[in-house]
Amino acid sequence: MNYIQPTVNTFYEYIARVDHQFGSSDHLFSHYFQDWFTQPAVYDASNLASYRSYFNTRYHSALIGETHIFTPHVLNNLVLNWQREVALRGGAPGSGNITDFGVKNIWQPATGPYISATVGGYFGASSSAFAGWISRQLTPSTTTCTG
Repeated sequence: MNYIQPTVNTFYEYIARVDHQFGSSDHLFSHYFQDWFTQPAVYDASNLASYRSYFNTRYHSALIGETHIFTPHVLNNLVLNWQREVALRGGAPGSGNITDFGVKNIWQPATGPYISATVGGYFGASSSAFAGWISRQLTPSTTTCTG
């Protein structure tokens, strides 16, 4: 038996950086990064081996920093960093749980569809249970050096 496990991924990545020197005592820098990963779900009831979960993950990161030299012995470095991640994943629409294929007495998550099956030595098919989350982080940092 021949089968193909399709994997179609899309990556959109962007990065930008700006540096600016205001004078001999002030330096400003910033950057922005975005990564957006998508993978569509695949479900063909006649070819379970081709089953794939969907993924949709977007990540952002932005940073701004400023270094100021007060004297030859005192400087201050301020950095603000912000990150955000939004991630969704799950089984293919229209697909069922493993119990729909006759498997009994097995727990299945309520956030299906979820499936995981393997025929030893031949093929396996599995999906990720539905999950979605948003993560945010703001990290300020200040460093003063004297010497």
